[in-house]
Amino acid sequence: MVICLMTWALRFRKNMAIADIYCDCMKLLFFELIQVAIGRRERLSHTPTEMEWRELYALAEKQAVIGICFCGVQRFQRLGYDIPMDLYMKWLGMAAKIQQRNEVVNAQCVEVQKMMEKAGFRTYIMKGQGNSALYRVSYDDDNDNLCLLRQSGDIDIYLDGGFEKVNDFVQRTHPTNEINELEIHYHCLQDTEVEIHYRPFIMRNPFKNRKLQRFFAEEGEKCFENKIALPNGVGEIAAPTTTFNLVHQMVHIYHHLLIGGVGLRQLMDYYFVLRYASTKGKVLRQAQEPSFKVSGGSIVVAEPVEVQEVSKVVHDLGLDRFASALMWVIAHVFANDGFDPSTSSGQAKLTTGNDNENLYPWEPNEKDGKFLLNEILLSGNFGNYDERLPQHRNKWQSFWMLSVHNLRLFRFTYDDWFWGPLWRLYQFVWRKSKGFK
Repeated sequence: MVICLMTWALRFRKNMAIADIYCDCMKLLFFELIQVAIGRRERLSHTPTEMEWRELYALAEKQAVIGICFCGVQRFQRLGYDIPMDLYMKWLGMAAKIQQRNEVVNAQCVEVQKMMEKAGFRTYIMKGQGNSALYRVSYDDDNDNLCLLRQSGDIDIYLDGGFEKVNDFVQRTHPTNEINELEIHYHCLQDTEVEIHYRPFIMRNPFKNRKLQRFFAEEGEKCFENKIALPNGVGEIAAPTTTFNLVHQMVHIYHHLLIGGVGLRQLMDYYFVLRYASTKGKVLRQAQEPSFKVSGGSIVVAEPVEVQEVSKVVHDLGLDRFASALMWVIAHVFANDGFDPSTSSGQAKLTTGNDNENLYPWEPNEKDGKFLLNEILLSGNFGNYDERLPQHRNKWQSFWMLSVHNLRLFRFTYDDWFWGPLWRLYQFVWRKSKGFK
């Protein structure tokens, strides 16, 4: 009996090891597919089987990058890769829907921003369609445009003026009680959710949040005048500067990691912000802050990015270690950059294939990067696939689960496990006292 149990246990461990190897191979194949789609790789390391193609589609769906990955699938078909026809047609249909949806949301962004400006507000569109405008394989060739294949979500628009002024406008036009510490849901469109931000973003530590709001107030002045053109001539929108995005989107990724999960779509946004800055920019100054390490002591940017300022803000927010983990994931998943094995186990020196590009303002950290990547792959887009956090739970279950979840992320910041619960309790009382949802 004992021998039988030991034999079964050994077989089980062997099968589990084989399954883990298969999962790791699929993840690497998925990363290669993304790299081909965004122009960082020519082809896959091997031709996928039918089962692997279907697994690739499932991974792309989980991470909300179906449209971008389809660009890679099209390239493979031209190279003669054998893709199951039913899956190809399904992928094609989803990509077409994403493209049509982007065209609608682009036009709506222009419409909503004009509406708000007519009402007397200064505005800029955050994330979403502002990010998608940067999705290009080459910034010198308009044919290498991926911007209509990024999966769009809602419209996040910042209105200047503070909570009282913004809320007064909302209640006079489209009344709602869907209000939180950051934004107000504005029901002005039937088929697209609009979120009016009276703060660009927040951090739950009040001392760090004060520093973050100061940065947003100063850099936000430039965003109101930073116009970008949307595809197909639908018009222009005001969008954040690269300096603003380097801080804002990092805080956004970190926030969603804390409250349940973040997907590769958000990290792909950050990759394209970095890539746009490095490709279209010039070297402005030497980086001197040790928390902001760059190749050769300089950073490449697309516009007047204040290296010292961004470095100081990220450092003051306590996000240096998270930034280093983020750089490792971006290098590993998107940029197809290798690492020098001669470095220590904790740090990984990047060996890029293009000396003209410098995507890494912070030194990548392999150990923390692997931890972050594992969290991303487990949770999926906005944590919708994370089996560790049940989707159907009441408010108190959610409170305790998120508190425990924050403790697991202790390596990235040493205070969110403390400030997170306090902030959630404070906001719960504030919303209920105001009659907000």
